[in-house]
Amino acid sequence: MTPLRLGVLGCGRMGRLHAERLQKTPGVDLVAVLDPAGVPAHLPEVKALPALDGLVVATPAHTHAELALPLLTVGLPCLVEKPLSPDLAQARALAAFEHLSVNHIERFNPAVRALPAGLRPRYVHAERLGPFTGRSARIDVCMDLMVHDLDLLGALQPQATPSLMRAVGIPVHTSGVDAVQAWVELETPSGPCTASLSASRASRAPQRRLRLVDDAHYYSLDLRNPRVERLPIGAPPEAAESLPIPDGDALGAIHAAFLRALRGQGAFPVSGTQALRALEWAARLSELASA
Repeated sequence: MTPLRLGVLGCGRMGRLHAERLQKTPGVDLVAVLDPAGVPAHLPEVKALPALDGLVVATPAHTHAELALPLLTVGLPCLVEKPLSPDLAQARALAAFEHLSVNHIERFNPAVRALPAGLRPRYVHAERLGPFTGRSARIDVCMDLMVHDLDLLGALQPQATPSLMRAVGIPVHTSGVDAVQAWVELETPSGPCTASLSASRASRAPQRRLRLVDDAHYYSLDLRNPRVERLPIGAPPEAAESLPIPDGDALGAIHAAFLRALRGQGAFPVSGTQALRALEWAARLSELASA
């Protein structure tokens, strides 16, 4: 099999993670690691973009459209970090390309992949908390963190339409919202679904938990240390069972899906349309939390 020629644009934390993983991936030739800001890369810098089969765009969110749009326009498939763009008009322009993937990595979290196929919860509770790192300070916590859980909500209820959104938030470290509590009610083909979402980048310790309820079971997910427990509705706590966790991590799984798409063996994972939906929901909650 001819190796795929890939590049990574951006040398921050996520750019380094992408590059280090792709460098070790069989069937991949990582030929370019570039930083448009001029910061030296951890791999040998190249001066111009060579011929590529695909590119990872891991630069700050406000630069995604400027950098990815010309490349998508000439046909280069891109895996773009989330959020797609904090500017909705730019995000819509990017989402029009079928060869775009967005790195909503939590879809590929082993705990999420352990859930039964076709699960359609009627209640979702998400907690995504962590300390302030200074990264992504130009966007608020809805775009930075809560967008992960909004994307998961959309993935679990793919035909959902919001009927009610509420949010309250406060600034802590930035002039924007750094801690937010949101309430979302959805109309779906299987009936109403309610979501309670908490996100904070002003917490002492990191936490990423998801709780789901459908007509038959209660699910408790630890997304940081992948683990899933399932309890039948009405059963005693000791009846809970642990679901088997798939091998591999989230980054490796989304890379594998992106590489399959580059080889024509599947659809591009997390389409621009799917990412745009989560972004539009996050933007609306940002407005409400800032009011």
